[in-house]
Parts: sequence; structure tokens; C-alpha cells
Amino acid sequence: MSVVPSSMSTPASGSDPARRESVASDLSRLSVGEDGRLYWDDKPVVIRRRILLSGWQTFAAILVSLAALIIAASGAIHVAISAHEWMCGARWISAYCPAPTLPAPPAPPPRPDLPN
Repeated sequence: MSVVPSSMSTPASGSDPARRESVASDLSRLSVGEDGRLYWDDKPVVIRRRILLSGWQTFAAILVSLAALIIAASGAIHVAISAHEWMCGARWISAYCPAPTLPAPPAPPPRPDLPN
């Protein structure tokens, strides 16, 4: 049996008197059902909190979401282009690949009549 110090068993000043510290013996009252939900004394634990955002917060959330979608799309396009270029270089595909470049012509020999 665990002993809880008296400083932990009393609520702090200004805190809700209905709440108290949990101890190890309370964990036997907590369980997880077959449906994956959390139960306390065989009653489902229900937490309902609505998030209310101001107008500016809603605008910022939409703006950040759109930026994330644009970044994800540009990343996907970059990966597709890089993969296509790599497969063209490996000659796995030939559709829409650039024409092979011709080797550069050899440099002309130096002219003997011009000084270096």
C-alpha cells in the first residue's frame, strides 16, 4: 500500500475542492473497453469541449491549411518530376523523355601561325 504525503492529499489553495490527486489504488477503477473507449467505474468517460475561435483565428487556420495543401501538392509534383527524370536517365521509360544530347565536337587543334 502506498502512502501519500499529506501535502499531496490536500488540494492546493485556489483549486477546485471537488478534485483531488489520484493515487495508485484509483487506477483499478480505470479500464479500456473492447470498443477502445475509456471507462471509469464501468461508465464511459465523456469529454465534450467545443473549440470556439475568433474571426481572425478562423481566418489564420484556413490560411495555414491552404498553405499546407499547396506545399504538399508542390512536394508531390517535385517528386513526380524527379522520378520521371531519373527513370528517363535509367532508360526505364522513353515517353516524354528529352532527346539524348550529342557529344560536343572535339576542340580544333592549335594553329601554328598564332603565338600562344
